[in-house]
Amino acid sequence: MNIIKFKIFTLLIVAAIGWLSLSFFNIRTQDSIVNKDISDLEREIKNLEDSNSSAEKFIGYLKHNSFLEKEARSKLNYKAIGEEVAFVYPDENKISSQSLNVQDQLSDPPNYLKWLYYLIGY
Repeated sequence: MNIIKFKIFTLLIVAAIGWLSLSFFNIRTQDSIVNKDISDLEREIKNLEDSNSSAEKFIGYLKHNSFLEKEARSKLNYKAIGEEVAFVYPDENKISSQSLNVQDQLSDPPNYLKWLYYLIGY
């Protein structure tokens, strides 16, 4: 009877050790998943902090007087007191004589130049 009690006791100890081992591995797996999630969240927090920092710098730039003055000058045609403004418009009707000469020269080059340009890939 002593041997039967010893076998049952040994069986119970083995079962308890098996159950504790499975529980340990389950906890270990959950711990690794939680640690991975924590590292992902920390990385996301760092990215958001960097983005927030860039946004704060950009907002500071937008509030700066030099930016406001530059935007007022370009979009609202602002001019400071005592400042002279000159407008320069391109003359679309006038064609320079040099461009006509170059166009004439390139329009009908000699045959040997055509071959040279063809061979060098021009």
